[in-house]
Amino acid sequence: MVYIAICTWIVDLMGPNESIRSAKGAQKFEDITDPFVFREPSHFARMKVGDIAIISPTDSTFVILIKLLEMTETDITFQWQVRNR
Repeated sequence: MVYIAICTWIVDLMGPNESIRSAKGAQKFEDITDPFVFREPSHFARMKVGDIAIISPTDSTFVILIKLLEMTETDITFQWQVRNR
C-alpha cells in the first residue's frame, strides 16, 4: 500500500521498505530506460512539482512511474505509467 502526505508544496509518497526510488535527474518517463538503475530504494520519496518516483511493490511483476505535475490548494495532479519489470 502506498500513502500520500501533503505538506506545503511538497508531497511525500510513502510505501513499504525499499519499494520507492526517486528518479533524480529524469524529466520525463522516456528518460527512464531501466527503473532499477536509480539507487537508494527507500520507504518514501519527497516530491516537488516535476519530480518522478518509481514504485516497485514487493513480489510484483510491474513498477509504477509517477510524476507530480501540478499542485494547487485543492488538487494534486499526477501522471503515471505502469511497466513490466
